[in-house]
Amino acid sequence: MTRTHGKRRQHLGRWTAPLNALLTAVLLGGCLLSLLHNGQSLAGPISSGGGKAVVCPKNGAHKLTVLDVFEAHREHGAIHATMSGDISKDFQSLLQAYWSLRDAYARPMGEVSNAAQEEFDDLWLALRWVPEGSLETTHDALPRYPLPRACHLVQMAVQSTDDRGVFTVRIDEQLWGLADPLNRAALLLHEWIYRQERLQGVATSDLTRLLVGHTLWAAAQDQSD
Repeated sequence: MTRTHGKRRQHLGRWTAPLNALLTAVLLGGCLLSLLHNGQSLAGPISSGGGKAVVCPKNGAHKLTVLDVFEAHREHGAIHATMSGDISKDFQSLLQAYWSLRDAYARPMGEVSNAAQEEFDDLWLALRWVPEGSLETTHDALPRYPLPRACHLVQMAVQSTDDRGVFTVRIDEQLWGLADPLNRAALLLHEWIYRQERLQGVATSDLTRLLVGHTLWAAAQDQSD
């Protein structure tokens, strides 16, 4: 009997209803979010968008949390999704969880795995590592929660598409070095989803961050069962 993606879809499918409700709330609240931005989070140019992180002091060092993960912790509590430390495997695992939540694939497991590998390969080729602090600040995200005292928001990645249609994601190499496997995988999933959203005309990362956070939460729940 052919192994299919259906078993994983059924297992994660219990989180599809909460995700659909979340998306409905986001769509209905779109006008409100625009008012809340009130000029503080201006949509970036259609050719570029950013990925942000929260950096906080901890035990004499710095702890980095991608903004998507930071907000997901506030909305769902601590997320304990286990990552392997292999960025290819971790990204593909989250991407497949995201596809399951969006009910995007009902195909043999092999086809889904191959598709996820292709998406990772394409994204990885688009990555460019840049020196610390060299990224421009984008204005396409307004955090939904106040940052803890002594913490600050940093620009970790900027994606863009040039006049020839070439897609790139520039990542601050110093901040990447501070990120643990979960936050690295979350950042890449953010960049992948945000690219799809921007192609549909979305100008801010609000929806993308909700989707990444919900995917991480569902993946953690799946692992705990």
